[in-house]
Amino acid sequence: MASKPFRVGRAVTLCAAVVAVAIAGCGGSDDEPLTKGEFVAQASSICKRSDEEIVQRLSTYMREQPNEGAGQTQDQLFAGAVDDVLLPAVETQIQAIGSLEPPPADEKPVSAYLGAMERGVEAVERAGPTYTSLKASLYEFEKRFLPAGRIAGDYGLKNCQ
Repeated sequence: MASKPFRVGRAVTLCAAVVAVAIAGCGGSDDEPLTKGEFVAQASSICKRSDEEIVQRLSTYMREQPNEGAGQTQDQLFAGAVDDVLLPAVETQIQAIGSLEPPPADEKPVSAYLGAMERGVEAVERAGPTYTSLKASLYEFEKRFLPAGRIAGDYGLKNCQ
């Protein structure tokens, strides 16, 4: 059971990599990196789509799960939402943004952002299923990504906080 989220996350990440390559082709040529404006626009678009997808997938996930007492405890339900919906979506976002080529002068803040996002994923995975409600799950989840959100905001990314 512990390996299921890993397999789901990896499958989603692999699919996202294919999509990310297609998205990355939407600006700049093969020979030159994106301008900061192009990078910010594309990365912000990835984040916005990711947020919209999370809302849709989370809604579907919660609708499709058995109610508490019908095969799952509340903790299992919320831990499953984190493992099956939230983490794969963030991993997909990291992969997609990581596939973009930022301007050379901006590689450091972009790397810092992606590194902070990866550390957020690791922190969520380390914390394990300690959630008591969907609201608490989302709060604890988002808290792990605050450093990445600050970097994104400072750099000019929208919807990536």
